[in-house]
Amino acid sequence: MAYGVTKERGAQFGAESPAGTPHAATFIWRGPANSIQDTRKIDNVGERENVRYSAPLARLNMPEIGAAYTMPDAEVTFEQGPVILNASIRPLLTGVADTGVGHTAVIYAFPFPTTVSDHTFTPYTIEAGNNNLAHYMEYSFADKWGMSGVSNQAVKWTGVHFTGRQRTAQAFTGGLTPAAIEVVNFNQGKLYVNNSYATLGNTQYVNGWLGFNLACMPGLLAQPTGDGQLYFSFVKPTGVKMTGDLTVEDDSDATGLETDWVAKTIKYVRMKFEGSALVGATYTKKTLIIDQCLYISSIDTLTSQNGNDTKKVHFSTVYDGTALFANMTFVNALAALP
Repeated sequence: MAYGVTKERGAQFGAESPAGTPHAATFIWRGPANSIQDTRKIDNVGERENVRYSAPLARLNMPEIGAAYTMPDAEVTFEQGPVILNASIRPLLTGVADTGVGHTAVIYAFPFPTTVSDHTFTPYTIEAGNNNLAHYMEYSFADKWGMSGVSNQAVKWTGVHFTGRQRTAQAFTGGLTPAAIEVVNFNQGKLYVNNSYATLGNTQYVNGWLGFNLACMPGLLAQPTGDGQLYFSFVKPTGVKMTGDLTVEDDSDATGLETDWVAKTIKYVRMKFEGSALVGATYTKKTLIIDQCLYISSIDTLTSQNGNDTKKVHFSTVYDGTALFANMTFVNALAALP
């Protein structure tokens, strides 16, 4: 008899083309793994019958089937980071090579869509389970994800949730080995806060940035129709929404943010994290850049960390109408994602 072992869990991904056609996994997700949840609905029609019994009779109907994969929180890496954005924001399996003699830097840029007509994504087949039982689900997309960072820790993916068409039992695709990856660390990040797109990334928020949270709702809706199947027919974009917060020192810069909040000043914010060295004209290190146009929605009262007063600044990301809503860029050395 096989018994499930936690250390032998795994999650593997394979990009689909066309969407909805299961594809063998091409890489192992490096991080904690979970199992795929079967989200089918069972309706006991018999509970609503009046057939002269006081006890509910068993007459079952299954009006829909579906599947979901909730990814355990994991460190963000320069190499695997684009996967989540591929599955939610923009299809980009092949990066753009940076310029320069002997370049090694490859750029994966994800401008967030400002119209639904601009919003497409890469669907994945996800395999997950353990040594006892594994399943796959096709037409998988990330309909919710978050990112967070705090001093002296790695930046992490939080609350990543995938929806898929159905769960099917199948052994893992074999022959794959974990790829080399590099973690994004908060302490290697810098925060820039400016009042115009032209000055985005010019003014660093020095000695005051302690942490952040992002929560993204990509606005991808699994749409069921009368199309001959119990699973959803297609995925419809309905509009991206992103909110978050910054934890900062209670200093004169924080007081300036309070002034901006009261004045309803739109802010242009960049978070930039760097890693090991690369060769390129634009990028010389592995990089994660998060650019946002935002407004401050609220600022919490003072909190204390080891006797040090801090403030948490809450924001919502908005489109300025011409230049910026949100962009996320990963730079690594991969010419293409596996």
